Amino acid sequence: MLVLRIQTGGLTSYLKVGDPKCTESSINGFRGATGLALIPLHIVGETWANIVSEYTSDPTATTFNDYLTDTYVDDNAGSAQRAR
Repeated sequence: MLVLRIQTGGLTSYLKVGDPKCTESSINGFRGATGLALIPLHIVGETWANIVSEYTSDPTATTFNDYLTDTYVDDNAGSAQRAR
C-alpha cells in the first residue's frame, strides 16, 4: 500500500535518482517512513513527527504524510493495523 500511495500521489520523481526532485532529503524521508515498521509502537508518533519536520518540506508530500499518519501513526490506526 505504501508504494501504491507513492505512485498514485505523484511522488515517484522524488525517489528517482537523476530527477531534479530527488534529493537526499526526500530519500531520507522515505527511508524514515518505511523504518517506522521497525521501531517500538510507543515511539512511532514522535518519530514520525520528527521525520516530517526534518525531511518533508515539499507541499506535494503533504497528502502522503497525511495518509501515513491516518493509516499507521495515529493511536487508533495502530490498533486497526495490528488487528488485521
